[in-house]
Amino acid sequence: MAIECLAYELLQALGDEVSTQVMETWQPSKLIKELKQIDESVDRDRSIGIGKEEVSGQPAKEMQDLGTDVRLSVRWISKQWNALGQFLHAPTIKQNRDGRLIDPTKMRQKIMEIIPEIDRVLDARLFATNIKETDLLPFESAVVSSLCSVFGPLLTVGD
Repeated sequence: MAIECLAYELLQALGDEVSTQVMETWQPSKLIKELKQIDESVDRDRSIGIGKEEVSGQPAKEMQDLGTDVRLSVRWISKQWNALGQFLHAPTIKQNRDGRLIDPTKMRQKIMEIIPEIDRVLDARLFATNIKETDLLPFESAVVSSLCSVFGPLLTVGD
C-alpha cells in the first residue's frame, strides 16, 4: 500500500498536467510510466538548491541545499509490486489442491526487503516536488536548480 501511496502523491504533484485516464490508473508501475510521458525524471531523485546570482543568467556560485526529493523507480516499483502480488490474493482452488499456499515467512522476508527503500523515500526532506519556472516568484534574481540523478535541468528565475 505504501508503494501505491507514493505513486499517487507524485500524481497529485503533477496536477493539471495529468489526464483523467492517467488519474484512473491504479497500478503504481503503470501510473509512473504514464507520468514519465509528462516528466521524464518523475522516477529519479532530484536535489534542489537555491542561490543568488552574481551575474544575471549565470548559476549562483554558492548554492544552499534545500534537500533531495527521493523517488521510487518504475523498475523497482514493477518488481516489488509483482513480487507482492502473490501475497495479496487468496489462493485459487488449484493452488489449495496442489498445496501451494502463502508462506508467511517468505511474505515477511519480502516485506522486510522492501521497507528500507520505502523508508529512504519517506525520510527525504522534500517530497513530490514539481517546480516550474512559472510557479516561482522573481525575487532577488534567484536560481533554483532541480538536479536529477545526473545533474538535470537548471531553472533561472527572473530579475
